[in-house]
Amino acid sequence: MENFNFTLNAEQFIVQGIPFEFVAKFDDVNVKVISSVEKREKNVILTIKGDYKRGSSVEITIGNDDLNLSNDQMLIIARESMIQYIPLFIFDDYPTSLKKIAADEKMDALEKSAVTL
Repeated sequence: MENFNFTLNAEQFIVQGIPFEFVAKFDDVNVKVISSVEKREKNVILTIKGDYKRGSSVEITIGNDDLNLSNDQMLIIARESMIQYIPLFIFDDYPTSLKKIAADEKMDALEKSAVTL
């Protein structure tokens, strides 16, 4: 991802949980993917989510209390995970979500026409 402009530091992203928003064009549409980190029990979880209708999400454990990773190490893992996953959201999940939306709308239209019969 050549335009991956991640500007948050480890304190902001890992400790404070400030989300990172990545926006890219797909067929002239801005597609947003949001990545955020939260601590759950002993684990530090990175969540990457497509911020569009019917968008998917993935959760990745980037650290836990037993591993004793530093915030900088977890940031490296998070960045590498985002570099791998964000293009999949933009170029695979987003188009799939459009198909799901179209199928939903078709089903809704069929249900409405069945009700009026």
